[in-house]
Formats: sequence, C-alpha cells, structure tokens
Amino acid sequence: MPIKLNDDDNFNKNMGKVLKIIKKKKAPYIVLVSSPRCGHCEALKNTWKEVTNTVRKNKTKIHIIEIDADVAAHLLSEHSDIPALKKLFQGYQHGVPFISRSDLGNVSEFNGDRNVEELLQFMA
Repeated sequence: MPIKLNDDDNFNKNMGKVLKIIKKKKAPYIVLVSSPRCGHCEALKNTWKEVTNTVRKNKTKIHIIEIDADVAAHLLSEHSDIPALKKLFQGYQHGVPFISRSDLGNVSEFNGDRNVEELLQFMA
C-alpha cells in the first residue's frame, strides 16, 4: 500500500514514515510526485494503481511513496538538511508526474513510457 503525502489528516503520521524510510536507506523506494490539476498525472492514475496493486500482490520489497506536488515543495524546504531527499527530487522542477527510485542511496529518474510493464521494470 503506497504511503500518501497530501494535505489530509494523516500528513504528520505519513511524513514520519517517509522520513524514516529515506533516512534508513535499506529498502528501495519509489516516489511519485503528481498533482490533481495535471492532465498527465490524471492519465497515469489507473496505470499507477495497477502497478501498485501488482507490487503488493507480488510482495515486492519496495516502498511506494505518493506525494502531492504542493506538499513536495513544502517537504523540500522543511527538510533541506536531508541530502537523500534533495537528490530524490532533483528532476522534480521539470514538472509532474515525476517518478524516481532510490536504492541504497542511488537515485534514478524514470524516463520510460508510462505503462505498467515499464514502470514495473523500473521498480524491479
């Protein structure tokens, strides 16, 4: 189940989980930064849901973090002391949806086609 960071009541609890994952650097994680105001993000919704369901069903050892674009900007300014966080969002300024992966501190940005197969391959 993805950890979601948006402006809801679970923000502080989920923020704690996200920071713990990022600081530990033990298990790989994928971050999706998107916005409900973005047509490309909305088009990705069903595909992303299928991808996250497949990851859950296969019990793939990867954390999935979904962040609202407005929250991502706040997150970067509030936690600028965490190098892994900065590294994770390096390409975010280019727009949304933005997908990146961190595995033991090595960060890569997804640049493939936004389909189930390529996203699952990126997560593997």
